[in-house]
Amino acid sequence: MGSGAEVVREARDVAQLVEAAHRECWSVVLASTVRLTRDLDLAEDCAQDAFVQALRTWPDGVPDNPAGWLTTVARRLALDRLRRETTLRRKLPLLIEDPVAPGDGEQPTDPLRLVFTCCHPALARDSQIALTLRLICGLTTREVAAGLLISEPTAAARITRAKKKIAAAGIPYRIPADDELADRLDVVLTVVQLVYTAGHVATGPELTRTDLTGRALELAHLLVRLMPDEPEPEALLALLQMTQARGDARVSDDGELVLLADQDRSRWDVKLLAEGVSRATAALQRATPTTQSTPTTQSTPTTQPGPSTQSGPSAQSGPTTRSGPSAQSGPTTQFGPSTRSGPSAQAGPTTQLGPSTRSGPSTRSGPTTQSGPSIQSGPRTQSGPTTQSGPSTQPGPTTQSSPGGQDGGGGGEARGVGRFALQAAVAGLHVTAPSWEQTDWHQVVRMYDAMLLRWPSPIVALNRAAAHSFVPGADLTAILEELDALSNDPALKAYSYLAATRADILTRLNRPAEAVQAYDEAITLTANDTERRFLTRRRATLLAS
Repeated sequence: MGSGAEVVREARDVAQLVEAAHRECWSVVLASTVRLTRDLDLAEDCAQDAFVQALRTWPDGVPDNPAGWLTTVARRLALDRLRRETTLRRKLPLLIEDPVAPGDGEQPTDPLRLVFTCCHPALARDSQIALTLRLICGLTTREVAAGLLISEPTAAARITRAKKKIAAAGIPYRIPADDELADRLDVVLTVVQLVYTAGHVATGPELTRTDLTGRALELAHLLVRLMPDEPEPEALLALLQMTQARGDARVSDDGELVLLADQDRSRWDVKLLAEGVSRATAALQRATPTTQSTPTTQSTPTTQPGPSTQSGPSAQSGPTTRSGPSAQSGPTTQFGPSTRSGPSAQAGPTTQLGPSTRSGPSTRSGPTTQSGPSIQSGPRTQSGPTTQSGPSTQPGPTTQSSPGGQDGGGGGEARGVGRFALQAAVAGLHVTAPSWEQTDWHQVVRMYDAMLLRWPSPIVALNRAAAHSFVPGADLTAILEELDALSNDPALKAYSYLAATRADILTRLNRPAEAVQAYDEAITLTANDTERRFLTRRRATLLAS
């Protein structure tokens, strides 16, 4: 027997292995167990017990296939529980209804089955999202609450109600039939993006959780295979791929956050980026009825749109001081460079990708050390940016449902360009620009105008304001007023990126004392240690100057 120190060290090593397995395998183990039990609470209990057994058993030897070991143990525990339950006879028909081949503890589609079960239309939208984050991500109730900007008791209540509803309504554990998919597609796409963004900027010390980002990419691939003719699943996968391709450049060698403006683009994954751009192009082409959009009739140039005086965008337009984006403000099927020297009548990017050749002043205000918003640094679990210096111009998902009667992102060509296609278009504009300075901010703003028409959200309005601040000649004072108006929205009260964006704008307006206060607020609100260090450095630089 080893010394006490060796035993403690071995126990710590095993605990770390089990923790890593929990992060990587939780959804697979749970989904496979649910397929057996058809009872979410029972499956969750047995999956948790399997990880407890791993803590006791793995010191004698870690299995070659941890996921398979955990799944087998969880399913055996579930069978033992079922045999002891007085309701076994009632559950047996469910077990027989969907037989599992001997020795086949898991199936590739199990996680997707679980997502569709969590997103059943019988459940309230908020409950669908909370339950999926809990079961698919394995997030604690506290983490779910933080991701959705709600209180912990509210998150717990939503999860409990959803589980009870699934049990009481006898909601089946399966991928829906083709004629049922459309009704569930939008929320499924939303929660898959939430899974990704929960990992893209994680809660805690690390900037990312690769288990969650990888899980979301797998689910997105499954959705594309399930619905190959739908543009929105393709657009979501494209968006995630373009974000993932920049992952290595987001973090410096010493583990610190690097803004998109400062990233070494040679470190981007060119192959994955090309696949994402290709998918985004295909999604836009399928979503757009014709190969060339009708020019917008909007007369107000986008170089000087005024700030919103509302607490959030209305259902019919973006910022209120403009005449509002045109219904033709979505992307055209020709996604690529603009050759104009001023605002174009065309409202969106084309499917031809390449650098902008238009001339004009740099679209970047100030040096790269300035705390400007990280445009398209990736989605966030609450549809915000990941750099904590300001929102991304490519927003992540929002917890708000899409407004009725508008394209929330789940339709085909008949419903026009959806919100995921628009987000992919923004991502495409950023990754195909030769540099940060050559980003076509006019087009980026237009994409947000189109998003506000289809998906009114204060967070989309926040991201639009950040993008607009980089348009040459933009009125930063007016944009600050727009941000101050958005701060009255309850959804943004505890949203760190609003405070970070205000800090950036105040810095660029040479109002350092107010900027420091805004940084203090952002530092308090952020849940990620890497982002907190980034903000703290920006605050210190401001004080030193």
